[in-house]
Amino acid sequence: MKSCPSRFADLKKIDLDSRVEGPLEIHLEEVTEISIRIEGALPTPLALTLPVGTRVSDLRSKIALNPEADPAAFKSRRMLKDGEILRVPEKRG
Repeated sequence: MKSCPSRFADLKKIDLDSRVEGPLEIHLEEVTEISIRIEGALPTPLALTLPVGTRVSDLRSKIALNPEADPAAFKSRRMLKDGEILRVPEKRG
């Protein structure tokens, strides 16, 4: 019996306000897609639906940037989270 959810478990359906009064078994589906929003130095803000496990660095090839955008914002290898808002900064100086 597994005691903790998997890394990509869909926890949105859990009612955190409900009272648990005994043993409880919960079956959680895995999330297959995430939704993110990208704002900042772009022609227009974007809302994207991406596969789970997409990294910030994967976005560079998927979006158009303004000339003043700082492409260094896409160097990170961290995975994106569902509902995340990513802000693309402008180049400094």
